[in-house]
Amino acid sequence: TANVPTLPGLEGFSGEVYHTATWPHEDIKFSGKKIAVVGTGSSGAQVICNGGIAEKVDRMVVFQRTPQYITPAKQMVLSEDVVRERKENLEALVEEMKNSSFGAPGTSTNRSAFEHTAEQRKEVFEAAWEYGAQAFALATYNDLTSNEEANGFAAQFVRDKISEIVTDQETARKLMPTYLFGTKRPIKADNYYETFNRENVDLVALKEEPIVEVTANGIQTKDGFYELDMIIFATGFDAVTGTLFNMDIRGVGGQTLREKWKNGAEVMAHLGIATEGFPNMFMCQGPQSPSVMANFLFGIELNVGWTARMIGHMVEQGIDRVEATAEAEFKWADMVQKQAEATLLLKTESWWSGANIAEKPRPKYFLTYLDGVKKYREVLEAHEANGFEGFTLGAALESATASA
Repeated sequence: TANVPTLPGLEGFSGEVYHTATWPHEDIKFSGKKIAVVGTGSSGAQVICNGGIAEKVDRMVVFQRTPQYITPAKQMVLSEDVVRERKENLEALVEEMKNSSFGAPGTSTNRSAFEHTAEQRKEVFEAAWEYGAQAFALATYNDLTSNEEANGFAAQFVRDKISEIVTDQETARKLMPTYLFGTKRPIKADNYYETFNRENVDLVALKEEPIVEVTANGIQTKDGFYELDMIIFATGFDAVTGTLFNMDIRGVGGQTLREKWKNGAEVMAHLGIATEGFPNMFMCQGPQSPSVMANFLFGIELNVGWTARMIGHMVEQGIDRVEATAEAEFKWADMVQKQAEATLLLKTESWWSGANIAEKPRPKYFLTYLDGVKKYREVLEAHEANGFEGFTLGAALESATASA
């Protein structure tokens, strides 16, 4: 669910206002305009450096709260030969996806950063930087998110790249991330840092120069005024539970999901699919599934396939009610939390834990399964083989009451 900030005076701004989550279908006219981009997460990075916007506008002012590690995506048009080859080998690619940690070819490695010298590590990081996609975060070393020293190797490589690419060193300083690499969502974007070398692009570091108010024709910060025709909010999402809560889902006795999960403080979902007190409700890529930590579409396929087989089993057995047990969802949530504690992820606040939503409590249990889609798939299969372990299967409440 889109996170739309409430800035003082925003309602009085006379220009255009957009949010990346609700982008209009019609083309936006950028030519000759002074625009602001608020937010430098994945959506913000795409707006800032993609589509030639910076080349069209008169001025772009980027308002950055937290500097990010942004590595190249290396997007390209695939040749007909490559497309044909991949289609012809689709089954093999799918098998590779099934057996990879992150549900995508080329995203697994068993190599530690300590197996290499500093010079060798630099060569590995450089090759991954040039290759793009998820290679830098996922296919360089397997201990970047579990060992702080190994993490520091990757973090320093990106900071060195920023210093090398960005010509104005004060701007480069503001762009330097300081949190542990990979403990926020790794961002992929082409020519991101290069964009800040343009004369018509300015950077405002909000932790040093906070916004005071929005006026009719711009944004006033602590240190200056920025005249604007357009404000683009790239401020992300109330993730994982936000949309589930907005749906006002009610379970047994009228209890809402928000009430059960204490507004996000105590989220528990067995297998990331179901939660006690909400019978016959199956979540796709729900809390404590692989979700955003892997190939999202592949995760949906796993959840849909498993749920379809569960429903098929119910139909065959004449069962019309299934519900996760309280014990099973606690064991699952506790296991997911222990996975997170074995990494560096809990050392950084991120939207994975709702830290970008001011009023949202921090969850007691981590919200994403971290052992990868291969192990997750194997766990789903094991639960199914054990008669859908962790679930109570029986007659619906109304039928049971009528029978009594």
